[in-house]
Amino acid sequence: MAELLACHYSLAGATPPAPASWSFAERVDAAAAAGFAAMGITGREYLRLRTDGASDARLQRMLTGAGIRVDEVEIITGWLDPDAGSVAAREAIDAAVDAFEPHHVIAGDPRLAPRLTDVHAAAAGFVTLCERVAASRTRVAIEFIPGTRIPDVDTASAIVEAAGQANGGILLDTYHHFSPGGTVAELLAVPATRFAGVQLGDHLLNDTASHFDGWRYHGLPPGEGELGLHDAVAALIDHGVQVPWGVEVLSPALNALGPREAAQVLARSARSVMGAETAH
Repeated sequence: MAELLACHYSLAGATPPAPASWSFAERVDAAAAAGFAAMGITGREYLRLRTDGASDARLQRMLTGAGIRVDEVEIITGWLDPDAGSVAAREAIDAAVDAFEPHHVIAGDPRLAPRLTDVHAAAAGFVTLCERVAASRTRVAIEFIPGTRIPDVDTASAIVEAAGQANGGILLDTYHHFSPGGTVAELLAVPATRFAGVQLGDHLLNDTASHFDGWRYHGLPPGEGELGLHDAVAALIDHGVQVPWGVEVLSPALNALGPREAAQVLARSARSVMGAETAH
């Protein structure tokens, strides 16, 4: 049975790039109470927790006590063209991977830019990321985002294929794929084993905001928008996709509910979209 994962920004209680306004303990409690099997965290948030005095042992005790895991860490940047800032951020993510040994860590390139033209150069950078976590169970998942150098599933898949790493894969965010017009058929053209994670979030198709502002402010629980998630999820499951099914919804309205109620709303909507496939 599929397990649900509460993505970091769903339970942050704040709009990025602001830090989480709900404490780690509140988020762990909320996710566990709603029946999520796992949760996500950003490298930046993990570093903030450690700077504030929380040890890895203390964080792990909270997780173990609640019967929940950290299974998603994001986001590694700079692997296409590293700079000092991205290297420092990656060190925080490496530490989080060591602390939690998550199912996957997300690699992306969220800056607006033309589509990359050299897949093999990108693959070389991706190989380095995969090798960094090769000793653990953790996979490295490329998140594609419209308007960036990796704008779609075809580009992300081509990088993973060229890299040829067993622990490499793709992170599918349903908003990033379906809102600009991506299709289920495009996803089914990718081998099921190439998917390393999924983030479910719904939106309205007539949103006039920029893509990034739509992501930050206008998210809807799965099944409450117009992205066709019921059919998409069923098709992916039939295709053989077996990953943690994350829920990523950024919404000021959800933030206003508080962590426990927000987590309940998201878990309930995700289960409705996934039906009998979801473990409770």
